[in-house]
Amino acid sequence: MEPLIGSYELKLDMKNRCSLPLAFRKSMGVHSEDEIMLTLGPDGCVSGMDIPSWSDRYLPKLMSLGWSRSEDRALLRDIGPRTFRVRIDTENRIALPGPLMQWAGIKPGDVVHAQGLLGHFEIWEASRLEAREGAGTTFEDRLERRLGTEPEATPKS
Repeated sequence: MEPLIGSYELKLDMKNRCSLPLAFRKSMGVHSEDEIMLTLGPDGCVSGMDIPSWSDRYLPKLMSLGWSRSEDRALLRDIGPRTFRVRIDTENRIALPGPLMQWAGIKPGDVVHAQGLLGHFEIWEASRLEAREGAGTTFEDRLERRLGTEPEATPKS
């Protein structure tokens, strides 16, 4: 699987459908009539991925949560009912389920932003994404803190 990258502006139709960008479909190895997973994304977005990624990366973690722990039960109650297998239609569109649209503040007819985050993609309502991008630390701060700094080049003698 290729990493999911890129950013796309998409318009939802009145049936809550939007195109799934070709680059995302190629990266996930999916075609029309295939299914993908959509679920709650952090910070108020919708997260999507191919079914093998869901099954390999996320499902084992969720299945390991215990029913005896209140925080685990709460997380499962958040995610379970709001995770959907969504079929890509013959026009390469996906329909966003109502509970996910509500979570992300998306309405029929909205312009949404889809962006690849390497292992999954996110769909954002425009004003939420803008607010998110304007909050917190800078890109440079996060880059340095999480990926480190490049060693300085040594001068050639």
